[in-house]
Amino acid sequence: MKRFTLLELLVVIAIISILATLLVPAISSAREKSVRAVCLSNLKQCGYINVEYAKDHNNKLNPSSGPHGDVENLAWLGPQTISGFTPYVKDNWSVFDCPNYSSSTLATGRKFEYAGANIIGYGYHGGIIVSKLKEIGEAWVAPERLTDESNLILMSERIETPDNWKGRFLHGKNGQIRGVKGHTLNPQDFGSEGGNQLTLQLSAKWIPQKQMTGQSGGEYSAVLLWWKQPD
Repeated sequence: MKRFTLLELLVVIAIISILATLLVPAISSAREKSVRAVCLSNLKQCGYINVEYAKDHNNKLNPSSGPHGDVENLAWLGPQTISGFTPYVKDNWSVFDCPNYSSSTLATGRKFEYAGANIIGYGYHGGIIVSKLKEIGEAWVAPERLTDESNLILMSERIETPDNWKGRFLHGKNGQIRGVKGHTLNPQDFGSEGGNQLTLQLSAKWIPQKQMTGQSGGEYSAVLLWWKQPD
């Protein structure tokens, strides 16, 4: 029986290494596309939940409040907001979690013990009182009712600029990437390609990072949340 020579073995190993180098990015890219598709589906389901809530509340959206009643914490929803959604979610809280966001969130029972806040995998923009936004100096406008402008943002992915103790998960070309801690740069500088957004008319679509602008993530989060303002 003929045996492989050392040279032949090295050639085979080299060929396998080259094939692996070519295949891994392609597989990772395909997986990332799948994650983005699941994320879009989640946002649309969240949109239907919002619509059902509003139909039972005189077309008003569920008021968004943070752990201390503040309105600018879009991803830390207080007990009042979660309680409003509960009858319509039917234990399917996982739709509030982006599959790209690896940290435990509401679907896995994560809460801030000191404030009773619930962390979700998206930013919820609905039901925020516009006058309150003016008080805290925000430039964006959130929808309060189903009859508001249809292009206003209802929910968005949590694309965050990490501060000194947080490093957020972003959508890279070939999958999840983690922002570098201790920086306040545009997530695009870390390789973020963008994220999904849901408008009041339940139009969910991918938004490139270069089209997004940063807004305050809240008094207690010390980060910027990024999304595209309505045209």
